[in-house]
Amino acid sequence: MRTHMRIILSFGALASLAMPAQADRGRNPLAGQPAIRHRVEMRKMRLEITPQFTISANQPFLIGFGGGANVRFHLTDWLAIGGSYHYTANVASPLVGRITEALPDTYAVRTATPATDDPTAGLRQPSKEMFKNHLIGPTMGMWSAHLALTPMGGKFSMFNALFANYDFYVTAGVGGVILGTPLSNGATSYTVRTDSSGGTSVRSVNDSPLGTGNDVNLQSPAVFTGHRIAGVLGIGTHIFFNDWIGLNLELRDYMYKANPGGLDVSTEGANSDGTPVLSDADEYIVNHLYFGVGLTLMLPPRAKISR
Repeated sequence: MRTHMRIILSFGALASLAMPAQADRGRNPLAGQPAIRHRVEMRKMRLEITPQFTISANQPFLIGFGGGANVRFHLTDWLAIGGSYHYTANVASPLVGRITEALPDTYAVRTATPATDDPTAGLRQPSKEMFKNHLIGPTMGMWSAHLALTPMGGKFSMFNALFANYDFYVTAGVGGVILGTPLSNGATSYTVRTDSSGGTSVRSVNDSPLGTGNDVNLQSPAVFTGHRIAGVLGIGTHIFFNDWIGLNLELRDYMYKANPGGLDVSTEGANSDGTPVLSDADEYIVNHLYFGVGLTLMLPPRAKISR
């Protein structure tokens, strides 16, 4: 009997010793470990400075060229805070050329005697210069303060010889633009003169500033100029040549209230001579897209390596 008990106790001890070993063999050694070890953290706790060249992508009347910079500090490998400033210069788009070809040299309001005799009675046409004087667009600069999220990044190769790190990011924040009349010759008031022939009276306006005479302020665009607060969204990518230099491509959308054509959109009110009155009621939300190309510099120059 004692012999049997000794045998049973011996087997029990062996089984208790074997159970932890079997449990260890069944456990995943990678449980709780990072998916990629010794990963290059291109952004974590680094300062990003990106000089950029920008060009507008969707303005109908003006083509904006600019230069500036993005500056961001990356708190983690996927979250950054930053700001930007870009100076903008404008030139007329091809659409402006086609429109001005069809406009008269002087502003005219046609009236007939009696009015029903002339189908063009009441027709108003701005002059070439007046049309360009009223085109509104960003001048001086655009700025933003934003958050940047980098949800995707990795490494790619070309022909199994060239290797580069890359990422995709999105930005969101608040900013502003300074609006002006970049094609204006400075005229804000015009002389009215009357010329009658063939029973038709044509009131026309010279395109020059006046201080005397029969002045009239025709749709002064000044109400549409100045600083505007904007919402700012963007997407972009980096392609890094090494640990601290890379190519940056970015598309950014500035959303703000403006009146790009300087038009009486609301048709509220009129001057005593029948000319429209412009006010902030004529502004509406516009989306100005800008495409940027830049060279990114990351500081400090050496990227961190994850565990």
